[in-house]
Amino acid sequence: MQIPMAAFLGDGDCQRVVLTTAPRNGRSGGLRTKLTDDAASLPLLSESVHFRVVLTPLSPPVRMTSRIRPLWLVAAVAILGLGWGGFRHWQLQRQHEQQQLSQQVESALEELRRGPASVDLRPLLDRLEQDRTWREDHRLLAGAERLRRGEADRALLFLTSIEPKGNRLLPHQLFLGEALYQAGRIPEADVLFARLVRDFPNDADVQRWVATILYDRGQVNPAMAALERAAELDPTAFLPHRLMALTYVQEFRQYDDAIRHYRLALERNPPAEMREEMLRELAQCLVFQKEFGEALDVIQQVSPSPRQQLVQIEALRGLGETEQAVTVWNQLQTASPDLEGVQLLGALLDLDQGEAQAARDRLRKTLARDPHNLVARNQMIRACQLLGETEQAKAEAERLQQSKELHERHDRLATQALAEPANAEVRLELAEISGQLGRPADAVRWRRSAGQPSR
Repeated sequence: MQIPMAAFLGDGDCQRVVLTTAPRNGRSGGLRTKLTDDAASLPLLSESVHFRVVLTPLSPPVRMTSRIRPLWLVAAVAILGLGWGGFRHWQLQRQHEQQQLSQQVESALEELRRGPASVDLRPLLDRLEQDRTWREDHRLLAGAERLRRGEADRALLFLTSIEPKGNRLLPHQLFLGEALYQAGRIPEADVLFARLVRDFPNDADVQRWVATILYDRGQVNPAMAALERAAELDPTAFLPHRLMALTYVQEFRQYDDAIRHYRLALERNPPAEMREEMLRELAQCLVFQKEFGEALDVIQQVSPSPRQQLVQIEALRGLGETEQAVTVWNQLQTASPDLEGVQLLGALLDLDQGEAQAARDRLRKTLARDPHNLVARNQMIRACQLLGETEQAKAEAERLQQSKELHERHDRLATQALAEPANAEVRLELAEISGQLGRPADAVRWRRSAGQPSR
């Protein structure tokens, strides 16, 4: 028989007590005691029973209180762990959302720097407005979005209320300068862009806006140099090339250079809407260069519209496709009879078919709108001659001469303005003549460059 006795030996070096029975006097049934090495004698439990006690070493005792934790402490640790895990998950999720929001704002601002947004920005603006930590980004984006909608004054309310730092500084200043310019606050815009070109001389958009300011002052050659610099700084940008093309057309009538820059602009993947405008402008330049076949190929890439049809008619007429040109003109006349150029083109087609009377009636409508239209006046003389109206033809010739003199005066003053950037008198006279020639946008530009508000 074996009986564990460790509990009776106290907290010292615990030993195992083994009690065994042994026969008495060699006979079974009797018990006697025998102690082995290092055994301790124990009191007899019975006079008739002897025990053999063997003490063996045990491992040190472990207090039960060191293993058993209070339940409340275990529960508290578990709850704390769950709470920290949930907080950390929320924190990481918020960081991810903030990063996504920042990327959306940057993408929207970059798109707005190039033109109107391709998507509705109201959901993004609403989300920014709900979080005060995004206050400056909300106002910056809201100002830029209103600027692209043509609301310069409302854009200024947002843009002048913030002073962004870091990577938002340059976009803010560009939008602010453009809003000032669009609102007619040219001196303020001039000061702002002068500062920007010192602080950010290698930014293409800054150079482009400097070119705009210079052009408005009548400093066309320095403006073209700034556009060339903008094209160098951003070889992927289409806008500097388009602006150079327009300048070559409007200021120098150098259609070959304009065609070259239009093609460079189109190679740089402009937005679809602007691409169509540039294709139409390119086709018109090709007509001016009498490259009618290529002009027709280009204009057929443009979606049908009244202005697209105008250029198409000119190209067809130049190719001698009079019947087809008349068909397109009839469609245009039905849809947009008052569009500038429609009556003039109709008169030219009438003259090509020998219908001088119809041509004269259409030319009268054109000259009533633009008395100094040299093409219309020339064709009026031709129509009068075909009709045998000699005296009327002479009167038309005199009016033509007056118009030519006015155009020549305009060209001389424009050349003088280029040479004398500070001459306000020349610019004011140019503004007056531009108004007489039916060029209101030029009149506004020359008044601005003279330091006077537009009217």
